[in-house]
Amino acid sequence: MIFSDAGAARGGYSKERYELTQKFLAQLKQRVRYIAWLNPMPRSRWANTTAAHITHLVPMFELSHRGFQDAIGVLRGRPTNFEGRRL
Repeated sequence: MIFSDAGAARGGYSKERYELTQKFLAQLKQRVRYIAWLNPMPRSRWANTTAAHITHLVPMFELSHRGFQDAIGVLRGRPTNFEGRRL
């Protein structure tokens, strides 16, 4: 599980942050089967930020009771509504 705002707190999009995160996730996926991202910022703050782009790489959930449950479900291999593309 990754816990980070993915750039949502600062707002805006950072190509460098996205590319570094993409490389990190590709390396992580070689070692772990399931990845979930828990974001402490509300989903409404993700629009037009790096976080919004990262959601296409890995299932990302906001920090709430439901979000935490959904993230744990992903880590347990349960299906999710995540429609992101594969690395």
